[in-house]
Amino acid sequence: MSASTEATIAFLRQPHLYGADVTQVDVIETHMSWVFLAGDRVLKLKKPVCSDYVDFRDVDARCFYCHEELRLNRRLAPAVYLSVETLSRDASGKLCFGASHQRIDCLIQMRRLPEAGMLAHALTHRAADAVVMQRVATCIADFHRHQPRLRPDPDAWRASLEAEINRNEHVLLRHAQSLPLDKVRTLCDAQRAILQSQVDWFAARIREGHIVEGHGDLRAEHICIAGDITVIDCLEFSRELRTLDAADEIAFLALDCERLQAPALAGVLLQTYFAQSQDEPPAALVHFYQSLRAGVRARIAIRHLDDIACTQPALWTQRTMHWLALAQQHQDCISATIDPPS
Repeated sequence: MSASTEATIAFLRQPHLYGADVTQVDVIETHMSWVFLAGDRVLKLKKPVCSDYVDFRDVDARCFYCHEELRLNRRLAPAVYLSVETLSRDASGKLCFGASHQRIDCLIQMRRLPEAGMLAHALTHRAADAVVMQRVATCIADFHRHQPRLRPDPDAWRASLEAEINRNEHVLLRHAQSLPLDKVRTLCDAQRAILQSQVDWFAARIREGHIVEGHGDLRAEHICIAGDITVIDCLEFSRELRTLDAADEIAFLALDCERLQAPALAGVLLQTYFAQSQDEPPAALVHFYQSLRAGVRARIAIRHLDDIACTQPALWTQRTMHWLALAQQHQDCISATIDPPS
């Protein structure tokens, strides 16, 4: 961490910046940002990181994507995403808010949501029920209904899905000490085989208008069920990753519910969503999406081992194995769905 970054974080840790009644600022660090929790407000500062999908090393890029994050997340959380704030350095060299001095960075100001009001918390504490899942499904179905229909080239669309499978395999196979490589190869081969054998599935989804620019990271921890359903933290940095089959997006959320030990509620979510959206995708296609997305989550989990600061390798290996088990479970469901026993 550079000296200027340390100074910025120290500045943003000061309680008085957030109001006279704020006495403490809690800081959460993720791979891509620092999040400052103070009273009923949140400030989010993007890290100057560079990866496959994002390059935030330049302040102009960070500020641009702050505005993108505000714009895109207001689709599902208009009351939460309040503004983009400019962090500047005044003539005396002190940090301050406002655009009238030398711009140092940009931050997103948000309204703080209650932790106990998040869907992940409710599922973990067995406090969610079918009514909650129906409300969530209805919200997402309405969101998707109002998004423009996208028409990618079918061959290119399947190639993009295959590229994701290949990325999963490439990263997972680097960890021979931690993972069963033969099972990883078998899983990825089976997923690629679906892309080759079921070409009509994917062409039909495009032809029937089911490809949308969605949220892109629809997980239970991003959904607030206190009051009106509110969904935060979409993938603002990549339109490519936000562009997906609407069935893929809701299937990913159902998969996350399964991860949190709520498979019955995952079923309610899917049933309600498809009824509300008047969509009837092949059941095997939904399982394919869930298998693929579980592979993506496994890839993300195991990459923590590549971080020299990783202090819990056993935890991340365990999470990877759990995601791989879910991926295989849904892959197994595909064969049973396509070729049911006589």
